[in-house]
Amino acid sequence: FENFYAGIGHNNASPVVRNNVCYQNIRAGIGISEGSSPSVIGNRCYKNRRAGIGIRTGKNTRPVVEDNDCYENDMAGIGVEEEAMPLIRGNRCFKNKLAGIGVEDGAVAVVEDNLCQGNKTTGIGVRKNAEATINNNRLLENKLVAVGVRNGSRVTLSDNELMRTEGMPPLVAVLEDSKLKMTGNTLRGGGVAGVLLQGKAEISKNTFLGNGPRRGGPPNFALWVREGSEVLFNDNIVKGWRHAMHASGAQAVSANQNEVRHFLGNALVVQNTKTPATVTENIAHSSNPKAAVVAIAGRAGKVSGNRLKLNQDK
Repeated sequence: FENFYAGIGHNNASPVVRNNVCYQNIRAGIGISEGSSPSVIGNRCYKNRRAGIGIRTGKNTRPVVEDNDCYENDMAGIGVEEEAMPLIRGNRCFKNKLAGIGVEDGAVAVVEDNLCQGNKTTGIGVRKNAEATINNNRLLENKLVAVGVRNGSRVTLSDNELMRTEGMPPLVAVLEDSKLKMTGNTLRGGGVAGVLLQGKAEISKNTFLGNGPRRGGPPNFALWVREGSEVLFNDNIVKGWRHAMHASGAQAVSANQNEVRHFLGNALVVQNTKTPATVTENIAHSSNPKAAVVAIAGRAGKVSGNRLKLNQDK
């Protein structure tokens, strides 16, 4: 502890680093760079001035980072940058001042089976033209978003649990022309959106469980599609949001075979897409006979097979 650089540093080396305690170092608890590919297993890294575990510098930097506890660090619990290509699996990252796990600067990471809880910004953040495959993680009660994708980055998000019980930020934010493929996730909580999209996305077979619907105040949309975005929204289950989808000024929208409960007014809202919108085979449950499955303003393409089921919405 209290080393000027990392507590343990790797440069062109690939050892096994197991069961160490690294804390209060000026830089990372464990630093990995310059073509190193160590196995970093079962360590505890906390209260470091940078990341708990920092990974950087080049496509030949390919560590396996597994079963570590990274908490209360001044930056991310685990931080990846500069085109590094790690496997990050089964770690616990909590109460860090930035992200639980951060991937940036052209890095390519596989991130699976981790717990990121109570971090001050993001559960998992991907930015600056980075790429991540994010599978089977639990991203709970992080202060801003569960997953943030920015600056032209690309993310595949599969079979994760995302939850935040309070606050207004979205659970997933895809910004600045980034791309998202999202399948089989469960999103619990509220805010302005389950997914806020300003880019391109394929969103299918997910479950959106809101804590509303909220009648007034800021937006409360399971999927909020911003101007110029492109989305395919298929076969999702949505409950407890004002609208399952709200798209305004999008480039392209296709929404098919979704099931919606506990919404207000219109289950799906599409306004002024640049290309004709496709909305087919969606089912909305409501006790209100004035409710509608879809409201479209502007260019409509194929709009068919949408059904409102009048019931007690249980």
